[in-house]
Amino acid sequence: MTMQGVKTAVVRLFPIALFTLPFGLAFGVAALEAGLTDVQAISMSVLAFYSAAQFAALGFWGETIALGSGCRTQIQRAEGSRDFDCGHQSRR
Repeated sequence: MTMQGVKTAVVRLFPIALFTLPFGLAFGVAALEAGLTDVQAISMSVLAFYSAAQFAALGFWGETIALGSGCRTQIQRAEGSRDFDCGHQSRR
């Protein structure tokens, strides 16, 4: 990796970073308003790459919900809402 390669990558990725920055800021504000700690909000941003899933998960925050149900909901959203039954794709 050369310094020229790093500069080229920064220039190429800058438009994408500019586009995603407002979403990251909006999620950070929403997460803190929902009661997440700084570490929880940052962890969620690092682990959940599908931004709509992050916002959807905030809707469940604070409610009593089984871990499996919460994970399954996020998987369904990330996978394009395919039908899942206990982690296995149902066949129709």
